[in-house]
Amino acid sequence: MELDVRYIKFIFDSKKIFFPIFFFLKIFKTFNIFFYRNILDKIQYKEIRGYEFSIDGKYDLVIIYKLLHKHKPLNILELGSGASTLVFAQYAKEMKKNNININVISLEENAYYKNLTKRGLDNIDDNIVKLELCKTIERETDDYKFINYDFNHTISYDFIYIDGPVDKKNNIHYICDDINIIQKNKNFVALVDYRLNTYSYLRKQKNQYKCKFSFINKSGLVFSS
Repeated sequence: MELDVRYIKFIFDSKKIFFPIFFFLKIFKTFNIFFYRNILDKIQYKEIRGYEFSIDGKYDLVIIYKLLHKHKPLNILELGSGASTLVFAQYAKEMKKNNININVISLEENAYYKNLTKRGLDNIDDNIVKLELCKTIERETDDYKFINYDFNHTISYDFIYIDGPVDKKNNIHYICDDINIIQKNKNFVALVDYRLNTYSYLRKQKNQYKCKFSFINKSGLVFSS
């Protein structure tokens, strides 16, 4: 039985009440971080943030890496650049050694974060990711307010990571709906950062998406066609 978004938010906001669950998750995440420590060292994510990540932050990067090797996507779209971009670059670099070319497009609306991400990519291979600075488009219907990147997509994607655009502006909560606009391959996989409004909206489109919540996969919001 799928959890209602309201209950998901309640659990995340009530860590003291659910301490045993979160304590177990910390141990689980720490184990995974140790196992994938060589990958975290390779991507040098501190080049972007300038400081050591928390256990949750490191585990988020590990989850992305594991999902990539599980699904082996060829065309990747990242909405919102950052440390995760380095994970996509590392995956593409590894696949390139096997003569498999991976397309990675990363969109970002903030020039400062784009430049930080570029600096981190220089340590891997800055030509392996197409990093784009994009404006955003805001629109609304009677029921929803949407925001998406203004970018001309020319390919269909296998893997989509939704961590942008910024979904709260002037106390207005937006839904990031690029995924409804772009072309997707039949069995695409998407991973959503902690954006419950976006997840809730997409989950209602049951005829189009199969949404699944998990406490151990990134922010836990995963869905696919």
